[in-house]
Amino acid sequence: MDEEHSDDSATALREAKEEIGLKSNLAQVINLEPFISLHLLTVVPVVGLLSTVEEFKPVLNADEVDAMLLT
Repeated sequence: MDEEHSDDSATALREAKEEIGLKSNLAQVINLEPFISLHLLTVVPVVGLLSTVEEFKPVLNADEVDAMLLT
């Protein structure tokens, strides 16, 4: 992970922990190119890849998440 995207990655991992209980050590973070949305907002895509789904035990924050689909 390069310096330019470290804050975006840290934010995504923090939010994933808060919303679905994802431990940061389970995810390999990939930062995609930021882009401008149709509403002129900057979107910074951050993807977390899990090497094994079996280690991930979701704990959904009901205030943040209605449902989750694991594939």
